[in-house]
Amino acid sequence: MTNVNATAGMTGRHKQPLCPIPQSARDSEEYYSYGASYYAIEPVADFPVIIGEDCFIARLINWFGSYDEKTGLFAQLTLRKPEAEGQERGYTVNGRRYITRISTSIGKAEGGAEVL
Repeated sequence: MTNVNATAGMTGRHKQPLCPIPQSARDSEEYYSYGASYYAIEPVADFPVIIGEDCFIARLINWFGSYDEKTGLFAQLTLRKPEAEGQERGYTVNGRRYITRISTSIGKAEGGAEVL
């Protein structure tokens, strides 16, 4: 199991491959990130997932969906094995939101709601 956090989970080009690159690899670039995403979603994190002896590259996606107190936030986890076309896997993920920081400021709100 992989723990996705702010330091390990950024999407895009990683400095190290997410999965080991075999000598037989046709395109080593496929091992560094999940790949491109559709613009209407927010890719949250790319990370490796090990299932048995196989290493998959995973992406956690936020669909900007609604949040429900009972079911939480809907997201999607997709897995692909590098260089294995048509073998993607998708999973539904429900999560909870937590407040991690609150701050205040004194001043005029800019670009937001107007006070009438």
